[in-house]
Amino acid sequence: MGRSLTKMGIIFSDIVIFLFLLLIQNFADSQRNDIYYNGFKDHFLKFDGDIAQVDPDTGLMRLTDLRSNYQQGHAFYSLPFSFKGNFSFSTTFVFAVASKIGPDELSGQGMAFVIAPQRGLPGSLANEFLGLFSGTNNGKSENRVFAVELDCVYSVLFDTVKGPHVGIDINSLNSFNSTDPGYFTDGKYKHLNLSSGEPMQVWVDYDGIEKKIQVTLAPIDVSKPNVPLLSWSQDLSTIFLDSMYVGFSASTQTVPTYHYILGWSFQINDTAKALNLSSLPELPQSPPPPPPPTKPPNSNSKMLIIALAMNARLGDFGLAKLYDHGADSAPTSRVVGTMGYIAPEMHYGMPSTQTDVYAFGAFLLEFACGRRPNLVAERGLHLVDWVSSSMKENILLSTVDKKLGGEYAEEEILLVLRLGLLCCRFDPTARPTIQKIVQFLSGDASEVDLRSLHTRDEAPVRYVGGGSTSPLSGTHVGSTSSGNDPTASRHSGSPTSVNQASPSVMRNAFTR
Repeated sequence: MGRSLTKMGIIFSDIVIFLFLLLIQNFADSQRNDIYYNGFKDHFLKFDGDIAQVDPDTGLMRLTDLRSNYQQGHAFYSLPFSFKGNFSFSTTFVFAVASKIGPDELSGQGMAFVIAPQRGLPGSLANEFLGLFSGTNNGKSENRVFAVELDCVYSVLFDTVKGPHVGIDINSLNSFNSTDPGYFTDGKYKHLNLSSGEPMQVWVDYDGIEKKIQVTLAPIDVSKPNVPLLSWSQDLSTIFLDSMYVGFSASTQTVPTYHYILGWSFQINDTAKALNLSSLPELPQSPPPPPPPTKPPNSNSKMLIIALAMNARLGDFGLAKLYDHGADSAPTSRVVGTMGYIAPEMHYGMPSTQTDVYAFGAFLLEFACGRRPNLVAERGLHLVDWVSSSMKENILLSTVDKKLGGEYAEEEILLVLRLGLLCCRFDPTARPTIQKIVQFLSGDASEVDLRSLHTRDEAPVRYVGGGSTSPLSGTHVGSTSSGNDPTASRHSGSPTSVNQASPSVMRNAFTR
């Protein structure tokens, strides 16, 4: 009996000692004021779901991958940090963004360094919200979230910079300050492509005395520039709780994209320790890009356009590249494809061969103008609007790509522009057939035929883009002859916003 009591006492004392040591360790961790990771083989991070993870062999952290679109990933340090009093903080990290399509094409939405009151961002969306917020909580003061965003895609909902940008966010994706990605060296500004797939380094510094935030960006082989890319004065003590978590967030929206973190250093009330760049994990080797299409022998420029459009790399205008064809089921509630090439009727689930005609028209305009259809081209207008407006003003040739230097056949480039606008008609029935398009480009149909098709009063669709699911935001329907049409209010008078039209009216437009 005595021996049993002695043995139980030893076991009990061992448990007490273990709990005491664990308590000391947790207390020490809770009082720590720094993070330092040259790679993440041995980490103390918390991930949500199964998307964000660390490669155990290389130590490379991946927030999102290429398995599907509309992904979001979060990685936070497991324990909170104390942000009491006049705190300062400093952090630096190395990141890379690699799109499934390629460095010169569209990419996922982007990523952000985050300080938040909880370990994770519940309710966030995997679209232009960067996995930070949602439509219901964006802009609310109770969020108490600070973020530095590395946004690869322009969103008309939030962004003032019409393209990829770096921004300082507090409780909202409407950045307090934002600018094009780049860095200053020798007094000159150099632009950076956030989704190039190349590693870059970011520094975020907050001075609790001066209440100033500074963000600096540079390629990995460039030392920290003396001039920051962004600065903003803000007292973060009014935003932060006494205890906050630090980490990262990323989202892909429609384009499957890798968002990588290679190394991370964070420090409270001091400068973050410099990363050992030579010991960071290497990025996976990307496959070589497909060879550029070559001009077929004995072909003119019109037939070259057909050859380019039929090239496998451009086939189906982004749908094959962006849609997960390996999925067991196809969701019908999601608009799939490259923003800017999607016909408006796709939003209402009514695809047809004329849907591909719209995408081909957007490609023709991009081919002739050297501008992407999902970005603002000129005068605050997107590509289709801009070309259409220029045609009405009889200055259509002003939209031709300046890089051509005027070395083109005027009648051929005008044919491409007019045909592109014709293919981008709002009404699918007003678009030419594939056979007719080939006739125009091969010269079997006359210019008179093309001009006669443009005499219809209906205007091409205006695409604004940036929404998570609807490419119709800001779309306008041109005036048409109403007659006895019960939907005459949609056609008569000045252009009407599609957002103001009822679904039944929209369906009438697409099915008549």
